[in-house]
Amino acid sequence: MVGAARTLGTDYPVVQDNDHAIWKQYGVRGWPTTLLIDRDGVIRFRHIGEGAYQETEAVIRQLLSAG
Repeated sequence: MVGAARTLGTDYPVVQDNDHAIWKQYGVRGWPTTLLIDRDGVIRFRHIGEGAYQETEAVIRQLLSAG
């Protein structure tokens, strides 16, 4: 994945969680799962499955404005 990100010119962090450490840390039980975590490490939004795009964007905007 990291090689593909480099090849594609991706300029944001890409995480590979082969040992499921992140899954375990945040209690992820399904794929896909979206987590929005604030600056203090508090989970502010969790959605399991596809969709909830408008709700996700609203929470992102809220978190960014609280910055």
